[in-house]
Parts: sequence; C-alpha cells; structure tokens
Amino acid sequence: MKYKHLFGPVISRRLGISLGVDVVPYKYCSMDCVYCEVGKTTHLLDKPENFVDFNELISELDSFISENPKLDYITFSGAGEPLLYSRIGEVINYVKENYSQYKLALITNSTHLNRKDIQDELMKLDMVMPSMDATDNATFKLINRPASTIDIDSVITNLAKFSAKFPGVVWLEIFFIPGLNDSDEILKDMKSKIELIKPDRVQLNSLDRPGTEPWVVQEDFEKLEKIKDYFQEGIKDIEIEIIKKVNKELFDQNVDSVETQDKILTTISRRPCTAQDLSQMLNLHINAINKVLHELISIGYIEGIRQDRGVFYQLRSIGCS
Repeated sequence: MKYKHLFGPVISRRLGISLGVDVVPYKYCSMDCVYCEVGKTTHLLDKPENFVDFNELISELDSFISENPKLDYITFSGAGEPLLYSRIGEVINYVKENYSQYKLALITNSTHLNRKDIQDELMKLDMVMPSMDATDNATFKLINRPASTIDIDSVITNLAKFSAKFPGVVWLEIFFIPGLNDSDEILKDMKSKIELIKPDRVQLNSLDRPGTEPWVVQEDFEKLEKIKDYFQEGIKDIEIEIIKKVNKELFDQNVDSVETQDKILTTISRRPCTAQDLSQMLNLHINAINKVLHELISIGYIEGIRQDRGVFYQLRSIGCS
C-alpha cells in the first residue's frame, strides 16, 4: 500500500524509531519560519480545517500497524502545523483506543495548544514537543513570521497553561540564529519563560540543513554550550541539552531499489537531506543510499546542492513529487 499521510519509520534524533503522521497539506502552517527545513509556507493560516479524509488516514494507519512494526513513537509532524487539522483529536483517540502499545508524540509550533475542542485528546499524548524561538513580538515576527492574529505573549501563556496540566512529557525546543535571538537580554527573558513553562527538557537547536532563507546560518557550538550552561544555572529540575545527530547502529540488508527510491523521495519531499542523514533516518547502509541517490539523479528526479555540511539532496522542481 502506498501511503499519502504516513512517512517513515525514520530514525529521529529525538524520538528514536518514529512513524510520521502528516495531517496537513504541504506547507499549510500558522508560521513561516526563516529556518524551516521543509520550505517556505505557501498557505499562512490560523484556524483549523478538515484537510485530510479521516477514513483514508485511519485506513493507512490500520494497514501499516497490521505488520506489527517496531516503533518508539507514532508522531504527528510533517510539513505544516499538525494542530491545524480539525480532526486530529479523533485520530489521537483512535490510535490510543486501538493501538495502545505505541506511544504518541506531537511536534508543534505551540500556536494552537489552546484549542478548546481537543484538550481532552491532547492529554492522551505521551510526549509533546513545542517550540519557542522568541519571547517578544519583534523577534517573533523576524524569525517565525506568524499569521497576523498570533502574538507571542498569548502563545507563551497558553504553552505554560498546557504544560502545567499535561500528564506526559514536554520537551521544549528553541532554535537559535546568530544575531537574532542570542543576545544577553533575550536569553535572560527566555530563561524566565522556561521557568514559567516548566518543561521536562529544553532542547537547543540550530541550522542543520538548508532553511527557507539563505541568510540563516548555524549558531556557533561554543555559543550553544554557553547558552546551555546559562539556562541550566539555577534550574535543577529541567534538563537543558543541545540537539545532536542520532547515532544508531545500522544493519546490513538486501535493499529493494524501488522501495528505497520511494522512501527517499518521500523523505526529501519534506526536507533536504545528505546521504548520511538518509542512511541514519532510513536505517540503511550508506552504500545502498548512495546507489539509489545516483539512480534518482540519473533519471532526473532529484538534485544535489552543496552546503557547509555536505551535499543535500532535494526534489527537482521538474521531477516527480
């Protein structure tokens, strides 16, 4: 069965083996972040819509899970904000009622955690991974470029309220861009907001693959170390860490070229990846990945773009999608 709304499983830096559930169309989001690795937002909106055929999505989940896959998490994520899907609460209920052996995670930009119609359902998740890259509206608009009705004060207030009542695990992600959100004044305010939100963990992140805007560059690792130490000082019950690349053992296996092509195309349709990224995410030997990448380049489906961290592969605009 070919899946429209599921991707992976992939080996995630944060979630282990994760099956992705994409419940909004490509780049429908409430923000247009300058660093977004899946591309520029094409539809900026602030109200949930019924984007996905519910029965079709459930059929895909049933089909995939019928094979008893090894998963650490089923994760609502993808190329837009998952909480913009009006029926996400029903999907959460269905998975929890029928496949309770799997943990459920949500990766969100935090803008819709206050949706009153799905509060009970959100409480059934095992992990929520919200983001907060700014604490003032000027910086918020520079980095995250939200829909006009969204302001950062409300987002942070609602995030703190959600975290206080959520029975699962909250990992707060902060994405740093040199010169935009790493000044002493901003860091001081961020630290106070971390203490307000009280997540279980704070994860510091920076550019790893090409973002939406070419001027966005990676934060210096030494600077991230200093930020980590500053945040950790005086906060003993919240773990502060820098997100690093996953390092999982890969397995030698016979590789189906057509199946691997499909997995690679699905993965890089959401974000550009290096061969090493794909090797780790798809749990395939680097030689097998390189072989299939060459096949895809030769037939004109993908192209390689050289960046600081290596060659990133992405779909060609005239290729398949």
